[in-house]
Amino acid sequence: MNFWILFVYSQPLVVFTTLGFRFFETQRRSSSVSISRFLNSGLRSELKKRPDIWLMITFAAWLVFAVCCYPQVIAFSVPCCVLGVIMHFMLKCYTKQLRRSAGEMLALSYFCYLKVILPEMRKRMNEYEHKQGVVIAIKKYLILVPKSCNMPPQFDKLNRIDESLEHARNIPDFKVDIAGNCDRVYKSAVYKISVGLAEPIYVVMECPAILQTLWDWKEKSLLTDTEVAQQRSYFINTLTTLANQSKYGYNSLIDVIPYDESGMLVSEEIKNHIRKSRAVFPEIIGQKMV
Repeated sequence: MNFWILFVYSQPLVVFTTLGFRFFETQRRSSSVSISRFLNSGLRSELKKRPDIWLMITFAAWLVFAVCCYPQVIAFSVPCCVLGVIMHFMLKCYTKQLRRSAGEMLALSYFCYLKVILPEMRKRMNEYEHKQGVVIAIKKYLILVPKSCNMPPQFDKLNRIDESLEHARNIPDFKVDIAGNCDRVYKSAVYKISVGLAEPIYVVMECPAILQTLWDWKEKSLLTDTEVAQQRSYFINTLTTLANQSKYGYNSLIDVIPYDESGMLVSEEIKNHIRKSRAVFPEIIGQKMV
């Protein structure tokens, strides 16, 4: 039999093996998709969600047809399977690199936003203190990074009600002409921690909204819990490195605080951070924090 005919008819086995490996690894690794769910939730609905299954079925049918018509195709099975496995691991390595790059790109994008607001941050904090007659405990922009990457609308509603924490207006708005937007307004929120203290503590903080992308990918089964944690780590490390390497001293203007929502409340996390940083005023150091 002609070599090229055997070669053409055996190629579906390469694709079938590659797709098969990737499909079952996805089932094994995903926290939201499992083989039992695939078998029990209805074949039709799952086929609509997973077009790669249709490809596997198509190539499997092609392979059966080829073997029935030309039994010599079996002789090509082993090398084709090996080639399919190699392609699977090549795709796996490439995908892993893309995902790492995605986490780092999120940090680069967020850092571009910080470069716009940070130069005027201390000035805006001082204006807030003067107008409101309060003292901001730590003259840095606190960036709280939740473990889940699900960004809350407000910190006092992050995971459960935090009675010690409340929104205390915003520092003065910052306006700048950027990317064709005239007088674009940037806002930064002040939060007050009051319970258990002689005097309230005021801090300026936010969550990086751009990390909501990781949560959305996880909800669509594009990432597992482990991969979200890895990309969050890439984000934190890259953002910290960018701030430390900046010639404008941005590392002295921000603090990146990883936060586990299942642990202590946000107010407790911030108080612990203030204790550790020691970047507070004497009257706040002397307060009793519980």
